[in-house]
Amino acid sequence: MEVQNPVIRIMLKHRNNTKSAWPWLTLSIGAIALLIHFFSSNSMEWIQYHRAAIETGAIWQLITGHFAHWNTEHLLADLAVFTVLGSMVETRSKKLLLLLVFGSALLISASVYFLRPTIEFYRGLSGIDMALAGFVFLDHCMQSKQKRNRFETIIWGTALLGVFLKPGIEIALGHPIFVQDLGKGIVGMPIPHILGAAFGITTILVAQKKSTATACCR
Repeated sequence: MEVQNPVIRIMLKHRNNTKSAWPWLTLSIGAIALLIHFFSSNSMEWIQYHRAAIETGAIWQLITGHFAHWNTEHLLADLAVFTVLGSMVETRSKKLLLLLVFGSALLISASVYFLRPTIEFYRGLSGIDMALAGFVFLDHCMQSKQKRNRFETIIWGTALLGVFLKPGIEIALGHPIFVQDLGKGIVGMPIPHILGAAFGITTILVAQKKSTATACCR
């Protein structure tokens, strides 16, 4: 039976074209965030990004701070996006997933440290989520364009545009769109989202260029 709905066709095509391996790496990283949130509350000062602690040698917080969250709503929102997009990247390459997660984490933490010296604490996977989104949306947009599928190109291109519209809207509103209550005195930071998206887009462009160069050399 032929599926008429074009959106469903895109989803089915993605499912059929990807590997059947279970996305254990994505789920494992997500499980770490869950464990940190629900079982490490007494150790959060050692896990979250804390500028003063980093300056005294706690450099691991440049990475671990992204796996800490301000409340359960914050965690679940970040984790839902991470699980979906992380699984899509993992079906392509586990190495690329690790590069996106840890590369964007370091870039975002470094930007907060050097560009926002007044920010004492930082938590959340959302910047990494944006790196995954930039990678996945541009990857599928380029694939659709190569296949000359105008409808899919528009769908993924619109999603890619939304990656940059979201933090722009948040800057204008002065608060996050999806999780507005992060706690007393806690504010959202759109700039790390933009940097995360830029890292994801750069990663897929470099990966695509290397793939093309390898194919030409064969």
